[in-house]
Amino acid sequence: MNILMTGGTGLIGSAFIHKYQDTHQFTVTTRNKERASKKLGDKVTLLSSVDEIADIGQFDVIINLQGEGIADKRWSDSRKQALKDSRWQVTEKLAAMINKAEKPPKAFLSGSAIGYYGPRDAEPVNEDHVAEHKDFAVTLCQEWERRALAAKDATRVVLLRTGVVLAKGEGALAKMLPPYKFGLGGPLGEGNQMMSWIQLDD
Repeated sequence: MNILMTGGTGLIGSAFIHKYQDTHQFTVTTRNKERASKKLGDKVTLLSSVDEIADIGQFDVIINLQGEGIADKRWSDSRKQALKDSRWQVTEKLAAMINKAEKPPKAFLSGSAIGYYGPRDAEPVNEDHVAEHKDFAVTLCQEWERRALAAKDATRVVLLRTGVVLAKGEGALAKMLPPYKFGLGGPLGEGNQMMSWIQLDD
């Protein structure tokens, strides 16, 4: 299968590529080809932008995981704009390319997050639930998905709403562990707060 992936150097994308690069062909967009090549290996074709693609129909599947790290920095006004731009712009562009393709890809898997559901405390939710209150995360995810769904008449659109992804030595877990290693970890308040997470292999 010939796969185009944005966000391929991120935690999820790079793990997926390493697992399946012997059975599938990957093309990845990246701002730093040298760093991406070291991380992903020489079997992956690297592009600087989706603008380099003349016909998106050459790919069987599009996997769109591009986006600035949601928890990397404080949410200042400029940071919020960067979070929106890094997700919305490429998603809108990919959807437009799919709609124009003479032979569209078979599927368009576009990233999103459980921020779509808004704050829920301990209340279970499924994909049919909608946010009761709109905050920045809700707006970010809803608009991200709306732009991906613009391609639904041309191909199958799949929305991937992930929570916190835990992996050994990487991502959120790598940032959470140091306080515990220094003896500073422990429950906050009553200790009943919820965190929705998924392990990287899952």
